[in-house]
Amino acid sequence: MTGGPGDAEGGRCYPNAAARAGESVGGKCRGRAFCARSYTWRDNRRWVRRFNAPVDDSYACTTAWQYDCPLIGTAVDRNGNSYLAGHTWSDPGLQDILIRSYGRSGKLRWTHRYNGKGNSWDEVNAVAMDGNDNFIITGSTHRGGGDYGFVTMRLSPEGGFKWRRHFSRGGFDEALDVVIGQNNAVFITGRSENDSMWSTGIVTIKYSGGGIRRWARRYNAGVFTLPFGIAADNRNGSLFVGGASTDAKSGIMTIKYKQ
Repeated sequence: MTGGPGDAEGGRCYPNAAARAGESVGGKCRGRAFCARSYTWRDNRRWVRRFNAPVDDSYACTTAWQYDCPLIGTAVDRNGNSYLAGHTWSDPGLQDILIRSYGRSGKLRWTHRYNGKGNSWDEVNAVAMDGNDNFIITGSTHRGGGDYGFVTMRLSPEGGFKWRRHFSRGGFDEALDVVIGQNNAVFITGRSENDSMWSTGIVTIKYSGGGIRRWARRYNAGVFTLPFGIAADNRNGSLFVGGASTDAKSGIMTIKYKQ
């Protein structure tokens, strides 16, 4: 299966390319801060970089609630450049996706802010890095009205958007995890609304390295079926999605697919 609902659509991206450079990164946020830290192997702190949300908001960052914390995921490429993804408030109650890359010395290399076409609520839920140091993020974006869908982006090490893909069934759909498969294929899994927000199934999608949608699979075992993670066995070509279901045999479940 190639293409799909909304695949060609996008919101607005605001690039601001900077210089160059590269390193290991960890994050700790407090309040509305987007914070990156670099350490040596001896735990000596080399640098700290912060990005503060431009508007005030009632949300506070806590370790208990991931979605209230601006920094969601980080990755480091083979040259020591660090990549961070999260969100930033654009107006009270509204948020955009924020992606940044720092060099080894802590110098900002580039930054992007993504505002979906619904101009409302966009968030990152998971990140990954493929074998060519491309940074992949996935999450959800508001597409207007009651339509929330998956959004997945692949960025080059230099900060260029290689592709951006959307998936939506017209209700509340949210990508929750991503993994890299054979030949740098990108696998996304998330929840997709059935007939109400409280009735969901699991949708898993495969994109080729070039962003072509190869297949999409839906699994619905009860009123509420939710994925919690995805893993790839690239030696044997298998894909595993773990989650939970509230059917008659409610509990933990695992789905195995062929890549």
